[in-house]
Amino acid sequence: MARAMLPVDAELRRKARKALARHGYTLKEAVEMFLRRVVEEREIPLDLRTPSPATRAALDELDRGKGKRFSDPDELFRDLRA
Repeated sequence: MARAMLPVDAELRRKARKALARHGYTLKEAVEMFLRRVVEEREIPLDLRTPSPATRAALDELDRGKGKRFSDPDELFRDLRA
């Protein structure tokens, strides 16, 4: 088995270890899981995209209880066509 030495910020490593431990994983296990998924999926198995400002504003509006609500998809599409 090969050994990888990666420079990682000490505070980030400490917080990651703590978070992973809550789920029963070590940092080594988490890195191995990540690398296996990269190999299997041939891509980064994380959504690294961030919402655009318009999308973020819309999500924040929904979090505040605002925005339209629809009882079914037909109602939504009627509203979109209006």
